[in-house]
Amino acid sequence: MTVTGTVSAGVESGCLVFEPKSAPGKGTWVLVGRTGGLEAGMTVTIRGALAPGVMTTCQQGTPFRVEAVVSR
Repeated sequence: MTVTGTVSAGVESGCLVFEPKSAPGKGTWVLVGRTGGLEAGMTVTIRGALAPGVMTTCQQGTPFRVEAVVSR
């Protein structure tokens, strides 16, 4: 899926969370995968998929595996 939203710093160091503007199952997502160049405060469009079975150390949000950053 391709979604647009805002990137924020997670509660754990090094974690990025994403608030989608409109997407199925909206909520907070923790970004995993190809997150290079993403920083807190950015509004971006990303492509990927929810990955609820992926374990992270971020302790918040449903994991979203980023395949590509479509626009910054």
